[in-house]
Amino acid sequence: MKVVLTVLAVLNILGGIIGCMLSFGTNAILAILILAGGIVSSAPYFALIVALEDIAVLRGEQLELKGKLRRLMDAAEKQSAEATTEPAPAPALPQEISRHAWKCVKCQTINKPGTSECSGCGARYSPWVNGEE
Repeated sequence: MKVVLTVLAVLNILGGIIGCMLSFGTNAILAILILAGGIVSSAPYFALIVALEDIAVLRGEQLELKGKLRRLMDAAEKQSAEATTEPAPAPALPQEISRHAWKCVKCQTINKPGTSECSGCGARYSPWVNGEE
């Protein structure tokens, strides 16, 4: 496309030069106007060539930014998918084991030494709550 535009601009300039030479013998002012017209009419072609080069640069930058955005979106979706999945349960508190027989506060059952849960209701043993007997 740039080659075609360059050829058209050069043809306009050559047309102005040839028109200037042909009309220079009859009228000098008309010859200068024809030359100026050929040069001025080629200016849009050169402007379009520069704009096409800028567009090519912008297209490359746009593709690069789209790639970066796609990677960021994938990372964000992956992170949100990990966040929405069911969170891992909190680590269980270590079960304390009684060294002596103990009485459950809830159901008043007497439990054997070396147990961590009540045999009657399933409540957990804690030396702070149940106390040692």
